[in-house]
Amino acid sequence: MATVTMEKLTKVYPNGQKVVHGLDLSIREGEFVVLVGPSGCGKTTTLRMVAGLEEISDGTLMIGDRVVNDLTARDRDIAMVFQNYALYPHMTVAQNIGFALTLRKKPKEEIAKSVANAAEVLGLFEQLEKKPGQLSGGQRQRVAMGRAIVRDPSVFLMDEPLSNLDANLRVKMRAEVSRVQRQLGVATLYVTHDQVEAMTMGDRVAVMHAGDLQQCADPQTVYSKPANLFVASFIGSPSMNIFEAGVAEDGTYFTLGGQRIEFDVNSNPNLARFRGKKVAVGFRPEHLNIASTSDAANCLKVEVDLVEALGSELLVYFRFNAKAIKVAGAVAEDEEVVDIEFGSSKGAGQGVGVARIAPNYNFHQGEKIELALNTQKILFFDIATGDAI
Repeated sequence: MATVTMEKLTKVYPNGQKVVHGLDLSIREGEFVVLVGPSGCGKTTTLRMVAGLEEISDGTLMIGDRVVNDLTARDRDIAMVFQNYALYPHMTVAQNIGFALTLRKKPKEEIAKSVANAAEVLGLFEQLEKKPGQLSGGQRQRVAMGRAIVRDPSVFLMDEPLSNLDANLRVKMRAEVSRVQRQLGVATLYVTHDQVEAMTMGDRVAVMHAGDLQQCADPQTVYSKPANLFVASFIGSPSMNIFEAGVAEDGTYFTLGGQRIEFDVNSNPNLARFRGKKVAVGFRPEHLNIASTSDAANCLKVEVDLVEALGSELLVYFRFNAKAIKVAGAVAEDEEVVDIEFGSSKGAGQGVGVARIAPNYNFHQGEKIELALNTQKILFFDIATGDAI
């Protein structure tokens, strides 16, 4: 087993395009780290630099106690699992799994033992004599994993290995990949654009945006204590509600679209510095509920825009007179959302938010309702920098 250490890892293409900006990231022995971010953020380029498939422009990459910047891919003791299975259709499952060992001219007995061990881990014993064309998508992905396992590498690298599977199979394979990785105890770097994969599989989640590492922490910390507006917007489905707010001069409340929310601003010294100023306020959909008479101090008057009934819960999309904030690249485009690129905003209009509530309500579009906000879960961000306050 080994660790992976990236220090100021940088990638600049010959045309001057800089796609990874001085990345600092480490993976401990046996740890499963998921690199997540939108398309073009640099996550796959980072993985390819670790694999030796992309040249490192600057910085240091260590696997174990060796600096491997100048080593070829075959000399780095890593194994990759790709989005495309790339199985040989004319070979059996056993031959596909053991192909790398065959190339190394390992004894047949050793190959058979390694293939059998991998098949046991992956539940492929009954498929060993079949050809890839006779397998399901999930089985083919397990064969691809088996091919990596038999190499007994120091590090696993996985590049969106589940993206070609249907939704139900992806859920099953997420658990399968996590189980196998923990059973083998090999340091793993897993790249995905799917935040659900990131949150359910990783020991730690590293969020990238525009070539920079935004935050790296355990999934719950990334979800409940995002480091900045980008992480807050990108992680979570539906996305966090984020609105522009005005902090009262006396620090006893803040306003959202003219509506007053009682809050002890002075209890947070960092937030107290923003008295009399604008900030971004964020809260998750589950931190809203239907208001009762006791919620008058933290209640939002809104208009129902759309209701999605999901059986176990309702997603209630609503509008009210506040500026909603979207960080470029973090969520889907929405013409009615103020577009903020840390410090600059344009446009206005009614903010659109979403509440996740119990299914025992019946709302209609245009209906006026009141939502209670759990003020203990509110997050604040500096609009100028995007950083959490």
